[in-house]
Amino acid sequence: MIELTIPIYEDADSTTPTHEYRFEFTHDNVRKFEALGGDPQNYLGHMLTSLTAFVSATYKGEPNVSNTKIKRIVEEIMECYDPVQILGDFAEKYSEVFLGGENAPPKRSLTKR
Repeated sequence: MIELTIPIYEDADSTTPTHEYRFEFTHDNVRKFEALGGDPQNYLGHMLTSLTAFVSATYKGEPNVSNTKIKRIVEEIMECYDPVQILGDFAEKYSEVFLGGENAPPKRSLTKR
């Protein structure tokens, strides 16, 4: 399973997070991201749309998350972190779903043995 955990802090000087959000990346979630308007070729061109689509598609906490809660999560993330960094983290996990990575499940090879 490919996951991303984002801790939320009260302020810039805090060392202990007040809470955290967990996001799960699967093929279904990636499809949902794209269906929500997420563009894997242009994350940074539409930062707010991309971040909202990532959060909506991959949030692991409730099966049906309201738009109000998604908006609040996005706002909290934007207040705590550089959006370019966070989008980079989401993009990396998004790519791992297809390309594999240390947390990705093993995939078969077409190479003959």
